[in-house]
Amino acid sequence: MKPTRLLIALLLLLPALRTVAQCSFTPTVTPNNLILCPNSQDTIWTQAYDSYQWYKDNVLLPGATNRYYVVDAFQDSGSEFKVAATQAGCTATSANVLVDGWAFLPVSVVSRGGATGFAIDPNNGSVILCDSTRLHDRDTLYLSVNAPYTTNIKWYHNGALLPGASSPTLTIAETGSYYVEGAPAKCPNYVQRSLPVDVVVRQPTRPLITQVGSQLQANPPAGQALSSYQWYLNGVAIGGATGNVYNPTALGTYWVQAEDPYCHTISSPFQLTTLAARGSALAQQTSVYPNPTRGVVYLASPLRLTATLYSLTGQTVRAAAPATSLDLNGLPDGMYLLQLRGPDGTIVKTEKLVKVAQE
Repeated sequence: MKPTRLLIALLLLLPALRTVAQCSFTPTVTPNNLILCPNSQDTIWTQAYDSYQWYKDNVLLPGATNRYYVVDAFQDSGSEFKVAATQAGCTATSANVLVDGWAFLPVSVVSRGGATGFAIDPNNGSVILCDSTRLHDRDTLYLSVNAPYTTNIKWYHNGALLPGASSPTLTIAETGSYYVEGAPAKCPNYVQRSLPVDVVVRQPTRPLITQVGSQLQANPPAGQALSSYQWYLNGVAIGGATGNVYNPTALGTYWVQAEDPYCHTISSPFQLTTLAARGSALAQQTSVYPNPTRGVVYLASPLRLTATLYSLTGQTVRAAAPATSLDLNGLPDGMYLLQLRGPDGTIVKTEKLVKVAQE
């Protein structure tokens, strides 16, 4: 081939040689592991070159010709980006980098009770705390914001910020509506608000104890129904005393505990000072045997009784307190009067007692 023709062939091949030649640089995208917080934007960059063209998922982005590109959490999370950079007429393309986004479940609140727990009103879903006092401590409710919302925590009561309430758990003390605001530690500006929790602190109306004849009755407040009764004497539960009516067998201070649909309710104290109202009912429950007797008589009664034995002339010949029996050995045979008194001194029963000779 002649030199002239060779020169012309080389000139014709020069554009093709430039096309396949590698650039002396390789652009990169920074950062290469960007994770966006919800509702946020950030910027990806490359090095300084003469010109730029950005691509999203290998599709050219019209107008994206700056050294940087602004990515948006809503539009761009989960997509790959690259840039084609040109320097001195040579164009090179970066590797793809993934732009991802943090995804969080909605902020939520979990509730738990203390030793006494709490109830839920089935009509509206509100939490019921019982302030029953006396025999039962006040119910307790703790509200806790669930992870990952552990940053920038603020609790609100009836729409007002609770000063100093910035811990993940809040102890509830008042009636009202409560909610919390918080953000994940990874995205402290992504502040979210929980749904409200409505709380009602109740002080149940106390049942009223009245004495009717020989009985104590627990009367529920007007318009309320009570169940699960338990009677107490001087602060101690009375075994088996689980009805709304109780036949007292001792003097002292009585309370009755009951339950309405949600709470324990405790009566005001009732001071029982006399058992006289029991009258014939108590006498019928008291027996003396054997009569006639040859020595010892036995006393059966629901009360702790004092026994006094009198001669027909009114002289005291035997006495015992409290008594379950009385020994007549050594006394002359004949008729006597046995008087039984309750703990308050009230006469429960007077009975003629016959002492007969030993066989």
